Amino acid sequence: MGGIGALVLAAINRKLTWEVIVQSSLSTLRTTAMIMLLFVGGKLFSVVFLGIGGGDVVADLLLGMDVSPYVVLTIMMSVVFFLGMFIDWAAILLVTMPIFTPIAMDLDFNPLWFAMLICVNLQTSFLTPPFGYALFYFKGVAPVEYTMGDIYRGIVPFVMIQILGLILMVVFPGLITWLPSLFFGG
Repeated sequence: MGGIGALVLAAINRKLTWEVIVQSSLSTLRTTAMIMLLFVGGKLFSVVFLGIGGGDVVADLLLGMDVSPYVVLTIMMSVVFFLGMFIDWAAILLVTMPIFTPIAMDLDFNPLWFAMLICVNLQTSFLTPPFGYALFYFKGVAPVEYTMGDIYRGIVPFVMIQILGLILMVVFPGLITWLPSLFFGG
């Protein structure tokens, strides 16, 4: 829909030329190829890591600790948060979900609830330095007098709000599960 909208806007503004279509297509191809390479690399890493028993080692480590399941959840969420500072969200999903999901199921966590916690936690990857995509978008639209340091300081309240939201979803699982259970039961 975005592509169609961009075509319509370019046509309305009389900027739609064959060269624009070719350049847009090449740019889309490059971006898609990079994303697919990321998926292939992440999947390859996951397959090899799980194939050599790495997932079992992590699961045994986390499940073997004599602590509350919520401590294990905190460790998993901390790993996702930390990785979000350095790695793209798609790579994090491909690497952590095959490892963390079985652990969450062994801890009797609701799968929907756990997946939503991961998703909300991954949102921070767009805001946390040094990799956060949104930070570079902000820098691109900010007046020139604002430095990256200003932007880094400016996102702190938003990251704190996301962490607070994550904590609220852990404390009150019904925030996530109420509506789906209303529609689908259980």
